Order: sequence, then C-alpha cells, then structure tokens
Amino acid sequence: MSLQVYLWLLSFSLALAPSPLGPFFSHSEPFGPLFIYQQQSLKSDENGVRQAYGFTQLYPSFSSVSLKPLWILNDLFVIQGARHSGIGKALLDRAREFAVETQARGLTLKTAVNNSDAQTLYEVAGWQKDRQLYSYNLYL
Repeated sequence: MSLQVYLWLLSFSLALAPSPLGPFFSHSEPFGPLFIYQQQSLKSDENGVRQAYGFTQLYPSFSSVSLKPLWILNDLFVIQGARHSGIGKALLDRAREFAVETQARGLTLKTAVNNSDAQTLYEVAGWQKDRQLYSYNLYL
C-alpha cells in the first residue's frame, strides 16, 4: 500500500504573543499544531464521508542549547482497525521529514510507561528512549 502524508498548518493569532521560535520562524509563518494525516488512509463511509485512519500533531518549541527549533510530537493516533498497518510509522516518518525541512534540532514526545505497542513503534522508527532525564509536570 502506498501511503501519502498531508500536512495542515493551523494558524493562531500571533498578535497576542511573539513566536517562541524567534528568528527561526517569522510572524508571517503559521504557528500552532501541525496536523499530519494519511491521504491513503482516508476511507469513505456509507454516506460518502471520508474519514482518516490516523493523525499526529507537532507543536513548535525551541532548544536553547542548540539554538534551533524543536518539535513536540503530540497525539499520534491510528484508529483501532488500522493499527499495525504501517500508518503510524508513515506518520512518524513524515514528522521526521518535516523536522529536517524546518532545520529543527529534532522531535520529542512522551508516552505512557505501559504503552508497549507505541514504544515499539517509536523504537522501530529510530526514536531513542531517554535514560538520563526525568520528566516533571505541574498540572493546574
């Protein structure tokens, strides 16, 4: 199966806040989550409505150590019936390509410690588990 991945850049109002990526992305650039979905994964239901099998989102961040953009991969999702078909890997591959295109330092993500299927997918796609840093959150 040949998979094509499409990118949607959603724009948010930049009048309220400067770009967190400073000189790497101008204010004329779209800012907000990057939605990636599979064109080939779109299927039509009985009413002819096309639906995607999967998507992911990339949020911009910045690495102050490397002075480069960094993308946060959030919400990689593939519907239950389409899992283990290569869609998740294709989404990760396209996210990587996008990071290269934007001259980013890389991509980062978090996943549940008990989500072994996702961890296997990430590792097959070349992602490395961080064994040196702890993650802290402050939920409000």
